[in-house]
Amino acid sequence: MLIIGYGDVSFADHPELTPLLRHYMYGRNTLGPYWEQPGRSIVVNLYRDIIPPEALYKDVTRHFFPRDSESGEREKIVQIPGKMSIEGTLRPYGKTWSSYHGWMSAFPNRKSRENGGSGDILDEMFDALKVATGWEETTEFDLEWISGILLARKRDL
Repeated sequence: MLIIGYGDVSFADHPELTPLLRHYMYGRNTLGPYWEQPGRSIVVNLYRDIIPPEALYKDVTRHFFPRDSESGEREKIVQIPGKMSIEGTLRPYGKTWSSYHGWMSAFPNRKSRENGGSGDILDEMFDALKVATGWEETTEFDLEWISGILLARKRDL
């Protein structure tokens, strides 16, 4: 068995932005209520809730990233090379979230500015991010995702 999963995105060099991002992702009056559950919590917990049955699997191993290697280097498994930006990466990525689609169904009159509306929840989130950082839509930054690997060897039956 091999399961590779990734959890929440964060700004690699700006941990101080994590609370702002998490507020919009999981807050009560933002995207939080619109995540499919328990699916999202299982993913964010990096599949720790999946326990391979001992009768079927042996040698269960889990690895979590980012982590420091023996050489002291920071290892990641979900890393996209190159710089990211709000307009080029983060906004399109946010539009893939199931919570965003649930939020849009709940608030059909709140259209994004790019679709001619006054702004949706992602516009609100990115406006708050730009106020907090002074960034523009095209400011480049690095993103990373917490990640996990679950390995288990099938028993001979």
